[in-house]
Amino acid sequence: MTPSLDEVKTAWPVIATFLTPPQSEEEYTLLQARLDRLEQETEEGGSLETLMDYLGELLDQYELTHFQDVADLDREHVTPAEILKRFMERNGQEDVAPIFDGPTQISEVLNGKRQITLEQIKRLHDMYGLPVSLFF
Repeated sequence: MTPSLDEVKTAWPVIATFLTPPQSEEEYTLLQARLDRLEQETEEGGSLETLMDYLGELLDQYELTHFQDVADLDREHVTPAEILKRFMERNGQEDVAPIFDGPTQISEVLNGKRQITLEQIKRLHDMYGLPVSLFF
């Protein structure tokens, strides 16, 4: 069923605030939380995948203009391990040690023997502002 123009007009004030590109780090964080929730609650192939793609694009655009490390990456050809390595080269292994269960786990991630977990990615975001979407 296609919604009528009147139905769209009625729903738009709510939808528009949900789809607004972030203008601050606070709005970026809120949008990231919305996308995270959608990803948890939506099945692959679900009707909200287009919305998730759109929100992801909004986050990408914010990251490209506000996070220089992101703008410098060739995101099509970079792995999560390479992102972590690049971050550590600039910030040191000591900074990421609390996120992992020690240097062995860091080494395993960097060498492709272990995948970085969603929880570790979230901690990197919380502690250093590293965009979650970099890893996906």
